[in-house]
This record gives sequence, C-alpha cells and structure tokens, in this order.
Amino acid sequence: MKYCDYCNEANSEDSMYCKKCGRPLYEEEKDKIKKEKTKKEKKQKTKKVKKTKPKKKVVRETKVIDQREKGRMSFFQKFMMFFLFFLCVVSIGAAAVLGYHIYQTENITVPDVTGLTYEEAEILLQDVGLNATKVEIVTDDESEVGIVLKQQKRGGAKVSENTVIELSIGVLDTTVEVPDVEGKILEEALELCSENGVTYQIIYEESDETPNTVLKQSIRKGKKIENTEVLVLTVSKEKDPVEETEEPTETPTETPADEEEIEGE
Repeated sequence: MKYCDYCNEANSEDSMYCKKCGRPLYEEEKDKIKKEKTKKEKKQKTKKVKKTKPKKKVVRETKVIDQREKGRMSFFQKFMMFFLFFLCVVSIGAAAVLGYHIYQTENITVPDVTGLTYEEAEILLQDVGLNATKVEIVTDDESEVGIVLKQQKRGGAKVSENTVIELSIGVLDTTVEVPDVEGKILEEALELCSENGVTYQIIYEESDETPNTVLKQSIRKGKKIENTEVLVLTVSKEKDPVEETEEPTETPTETPADEEEIEGE
C-alpha cells in the first residue's frame, strides 16, 4: 500500500496519484510539478516586466522632449545675445557719429582775453567768430578799470560759432554814503561831506535857529548815491530887520468942476 504524504490515504502500489486528493505519489512527478510551477512563475514575471516596459519608453520620450526644449531655449538665448550685441554696436556707431557732428559744429577755440581791455577782447573774439557781452565788476584798483578780469568760457574751451562770451570788466566804485549833517554847524557839515566825497550845494533860509546851522538835507543820511549827485543843504540865516515906513499923506485932487469955477473967476 502507498500512503499519500498530504492526506495520508492508502492507495495501491501501482497508483501514481492519490485517489483522494489527486496529488502525485512519486518524487519524479513532484519534481515535474515543481518545475512547471517555476516555469509558470517565470512566465508571469516576464509578462509583468513586458507590461512595465512601455512606462520606461514614456520616460525616455519625456527626457528627449526636455532635451529638445533645452536646445530650443539655448537657441533663443543665442539669438538674444546676438541681438543685444548688434544693438550695442549700433549704439556705439550712433554715438560716434553724434560726437563727430558735435566736434564739427563746436570746433571754435575760445581765446584767453583776460588782462585786455574790453575793446581789444571784443575784436579778438569777433575775429574767431564769437561775440562778447560786458558785465561790470566793482573794484578799488584803478589799474583794473576797463580791463577784462574774467571770462565766462575759459581760454581753450570749444564752443560753437556765434557763441556769446560774457566778459567781466572792472569799474571803480563811484557810490558814496550821505552823512548826517542836520543840526550841525555849516563848517562841520561841509567837512563831513568832503570826507565822504559828497558833492553839496548850500541854500540859505531865514530862521530863528542859530545862523549857519544846517536846517535840513535833501537826501536822507546813510543812503548810497553816485558821487556826481548833489546834496542840497538848507542853512539858517538871520532875519532881515523890518524898516518902518511913513504913511503917505493924501493930497486933495482938484475935480473938473473946481477947475471950471476957477476959470469963471
């Protein structure tokens, strides 16, 4: 008798399979069954692997697409770089042309005219195609009177044609300050006017004040005036005595009627 290893059922000696569970009763058959199982498992694994292969292909395709997009972006970047380079070249060329145009139009060199008289400086500037304008600067040095002390555009500067150059000319300060002479004696008032360089004129006026006293002045004290302007001083003097005059006696006048009476007599 053969007993089944799985269900322990008794079978005949010539039986190949268990009559109860149907499992093989020989080792060889068991090995065959195991081999068939392993083959089936391998086939199932290969099928699974084949099913996953399309996913790998998709991944590769996406990688290829990304690489193509990167290639496109690099081409766009190259184009932009070329465009910016071309724009820079054009800008530099335009700046060069503009600079050359400015150099051609502003190619007059300003001469240095400081130390010359205004007339000499004006002639020199006109000779090179420039114009001059005068600005007076007050100075205390008589040697600087009428001389160009400074110029708006320094000597050697480049300017365009017919540019007006401002020249600063030295002039003496001719203004004087009016002193306060009201109420002062005439001699003292005249001394103050002379010290300040003020030209004066005297007008006498009868007054009860002390004679030769300055009653008023025509320009207020402390005012700045030109030295050619005249300060009028009103000075007091004694009043003239009043002379008593006799009243004239009335003489009778003869009327025409009286004349006729005299003629009749």
